[in-house]
Amino acid sequence: MAEKHVQPNSKSKGPLAAAALICSGMAFSAQCAWGQAEVGITVRNYSGTSLSGSPVRGGVPFARGVLRECSQARLQVKDGLELPCRVRPIARWHDGSVKWLLVDTQVDIARDGELKLSLSPGKPSAAPKRPVAVQDTADAVVVDTGPARFQFPKKTFGLPGAAWTDLDGDGRAETQVMAQPGEFVCEVEHQPPGPPTEENWLRDAAGGPRETFRAGPAGDCKAEVESADDLHAVIKLSG
Repeated sequence: MAEKHVQPNSKSKGPLAAAALICSGMAFSAQCAWGQAEVGITVRNYSGTSLSGSPVRGGVPFARGVLRECSQARLQVKDGLELPCRVRPIARWHDGSVKWLLVDTQVDIARDGELKLSLSPGKPSAAPKRPVAVQDTADAVVVDTGPARFQFPKKTFGLPGAAWTDLDGDGRAETQVMAQPGEFVCEVEHQPPGPPTEENWLRDAAGGPRETFRAGPAGDCKAEVESADDLHAVIKLSG
């Protein structure tokens, strides 16, 4: 399991904030001093294997009033190599300044390796190795990551409805591995499992009767693109 790790930068003179987020077997930690036009970020690989073009997503917090707005930024390795970067404010303080900035990138990182990154204001110039492409049509939403492609139908529930993968490594997902929509089943046990034990909130089920819910082709089923860019896509399924 990956661990959260934060090391505040005692040399920073601007307002500080720090955070850690676990993403795909990697730890993402940030040291913020945007008043000095730089945020230090550390990415550690706990996946057990070397990764190439691996997506990394993390949140960077800011003190109130430090960052008024941010729609783009540059992300560099400490040796000067620039990485693809997309940012988006996801929470704000009551005065309108940014509280949390969502950061997406792709990294090459060795097994058990570590990357020291620097986030600063500016227009990014590096393109992603594996850009994410989204097609939103009248019948379906299709997400293509290069190694895999997923289809989410709009008229029937599918999680996803179909999927393809790249088995020969040519960068195109041409081999279909899923042709029918998968069934989504949720079982709810209404009998409470009992109170937590100190800080342990994970409890075994009480073993009572369960109510089963299944997602099916209902008239109010929807598949929508909630957010998308060339690094990340979020598809919202509702109904």
